[in-house]
Amino acid sequence: MQKKTIIFQISFVMILLLCTNALAGYEEGLKAYKSKDFQAAYREFISAAQKGNANAQYYIGRMYRLGKGVKQDEAEAEKWYKLAADSGHAMATGAIYYNGYGVKKNYMEAAKWFAKAAEQGESEAQARLGFMYDIGRGVRQDYIQAAKWYKLAADSGDVQAQCSLARMYIFGFGVEKDHSEALKWYTKAAEQGDSQAQFLLGLSYEKGRGADYDYSTAIKWYKLSASQGHKKAQFRLGDMYKQGKGVKQDDSEAEKWYKLSEENLNVDQFEEYKKK
Repeated sequence: MQKKTIIFQISFVMILLLCTNALAGYEEGLKAYKSKDFQAAYREFISAAQKGNANAQYYIGRMYRLGKGVKQDEAEAEKWYKLAADSGHAMATGAIYYNGYGVKKNYMEAAKWFAKAAEQGESEAQARLGFMYDIGRGVRQDYIQAAKWYKLAADSGDVQAQCSLARMYIFGFGVEKDHSEALKWYTKAAEQGDSQAQFLLGLSYEKGRGADYDYSTAIKWYKLSASQGHKKAQFRLGDMYKQGKGVKQDDSEAEKWYKLSEENLNVDQFEEYKKK
């Protein structure tokens, strides 16, 4: 009897250590993921996922679906999402129904699972649920609900939710129209390195939307966005140099940015954008 008790205690300690290590690996992986060090994130996540951590399994699936840190692979994404879902991971279950992994696509069912994860405080689920209310996918379109869930996710630092919430304030969807509030959320997303937010923040300062006209600040954000290959930021930067707005007028610098923009746009898109 005593021998069985000792064996049980040893087994319990080993399981506890395994779970602790898996949790630590997941948390380190999440830090790396949020800082966009996807290769480091994958190393930490895969170790935790193989030890049964459902959150890590979900993120491995997500990385394979998006091709972040690994080659995009839908079959691997499906495999890891299913493993996480088998452990009751609500976000993974929602993703299975949303993407149709092994089941028929069912946006209503996906929304149900995303709502469950959102109510548990998952910022990614809150952002996804906001998007579904925003466009009426799987749920009846409801801008007030969309803004509510975007706000919760944005407060937790979700970049896409911050950008989406800014758009809601610009157009007055589900909230009072407020360009200053939009500027605040674009700034938060831009400071996290999002190129689209950086471009839109530059545009806000150039056009005086939500802030006074400030060409120098517009240039700063356009450059950050353009350096990441954002085609519209590159074109706007070319215009700023062409017109000498916030910088010394410089035709050669303008031409450089125009050329980069043209390389990132097809010819038809470039000609159409020049008209705007």
